[in-house]
Amino acid sequence: MTDYFCDHCGDTSALPFHGSFLCPICSAKVGLQEAAASHLHELMNPVIRQWAAHWGHTFTPKDLAVILALEGESWGGSTDQPDEDTALAYLKRVTGDQA
Repeated sequence: MTDYFCDHCGDTSALPFHGSFLCPICSAKVGLQEAAASHLHELMNPVIRQWAAHWGHTFTPKDLAVILALEGESWGGSTDQPDEDTALAYLKRVTGDQA
């Protein structure tokens, strides 16, 4: 049997998990991170929708995406140029492309 190495920690007891190989400890951690991300999305989705609907009459979707990306940076994101494309994609997803 071939041993697979964990893509996160290098452990040899890794098994396939979402297109990569993870050991039991890392697969639990990744699963919990995915659950946390999904929970945050569900909490923020109605707020972002309302915000976009309110400001969408004043700003373009790209302008709103820049503001959204900057807000994400204030919570510990990158300090480089805001990731406008990711923020714009998120904004379009949560507003049903109506921003």
